[in-house]
Amino acid sequence: MTWMLMFQIFIHVFILHWLLCFIPPIIIKFRFPNIWFFEIWAMVIPPFIFVNTSITGYFEIQYNRMIKHEKQHIRQNAWFSPLMFEIIYLLNFVINLFIYKFDVFDAYYNILFEKDARNAEEEVVG
Repeated sequence: MTWMLMFQIFIHVFILHWLLCFIPPIIIKFRFPNIWFFEIWAMVIPPFIFVNTSITGYFEIQYNRMIKHEKQHIRQNAWFSPLMFEIIYLLNFVINLFIYKFDVFDAYYNILFEKDARNAEEEVVG
């Protein structure tokens, strides 16, 4: 496979992924495996929002806020493009690891995109 063909495939996949950010979100209820270091409530792969169904109790109360949070991540992907979003997200996380002395929770909690998504949870639509 030539470099030019690989580049063309990358560009096509990149554009397709970016266009998927503009489709209305599709919520998929999914049971995440228990192999994570912390509990994952939801995650986004545009246009899909995967919601963990194995969480109970507090989960039902927070469902709408969580969906708003994940929709904001889809909007962020659309604004920055999925590739730039991931690069900035990971770079910000690594920098935060050093700032917060390798406290993973604080590093994650203070990622700029996460702060923006938490602010979006509070917004009233209407």
